Amino acid sequence: MKMLKRLGLAMVLAIGLALVAAPAHEAQAQEFMVLDGTHWQEMDEGQRIAFVSGVMHVLEFERQLKGDTMMAEERSFVPHMIAAVKGRTIGEVSVDVTDYYIANPDDLGRPVISTIVRVYTIQPL
Repeated sequence: MKMLKRLGLAMVLAIGLALVAAPAHEAQAQEFMVLDGTHWQEMDEGQRIAFVSGVMHVLEFERQLKGDTMMAEERSFVPHMIAAVKGRTIGEVSVDVTDYYIANPDDLGRPVISTIVRVYTIQPL
């Protein structure tokens, strides 16, 4: 059952990220790609908000699956991400990612999801 839940989570994440990876009319013609800072700079605000919203939905889905136990025994960034973004709006997260890439142009090749993890779980430590 646990494996089935993880498979479902992986499918939700893959589908959500794929939907945001390219405009709808181009999505069928492109292979799935991991969005990085270069892509982030080319996206409009609506696309950025949609991406961050997808990430936040996956985090919330995982929180609901795990409940209060929240993976205390597992090595995962999810509980730390949930705690770090608590109280922040999707728009604020989007701006923080944009600001990170502006301040760190050498990191434009870093995947956006990795940047979100870095901004909210590594830098504050």
